[in-house]
Amino acid sequence: MQRGKKRSKQAAPGSFGEILRQLRESQQLTVSDLADKVGVKRSYITMLEEGDRKPSPKLIRNLAGALDVLPLYLKLTTGQVEFWDLYPVDIDQAPSGYSLSDISKEEEAKLLWFLHYLRTAGV
Repeated sequence: MQRGKKRSKQAAPGSFGEILRQLRESQQLTVSDLADKVGVKRSYITMLEEGDRKPSPKLIRNLAGALDVLPLYLKLTTGQVEFWDLYPVDIDQAPSGYSLSDISKEEEAKLLWFLHYLRTAGV
């Protein structure tokens, strides 16, 4: 909440904005504190909390880290659940028994499209 000003707008109950505000307040963080932790402007956090903006998957991960909750918890409220949320990946260990040299042309095309999705979605 901004100092000296009363909130003029509240997000719908159970929405991302309402949950974000509740998490922030439960940790006794100001809007400025949270904005500083995730590297955005204070006004952007306010817009998120009021439901005027939807966060990107990357910002959701940053907010979750700053608020010490699982990203999946915040993503469920925005409908942005991704494959990686349901099947966590240990990037230091690849599955055994597979080699990129053994994949078919169709599998290669699918992997490249998936890689394209990951890069353009900011994952």
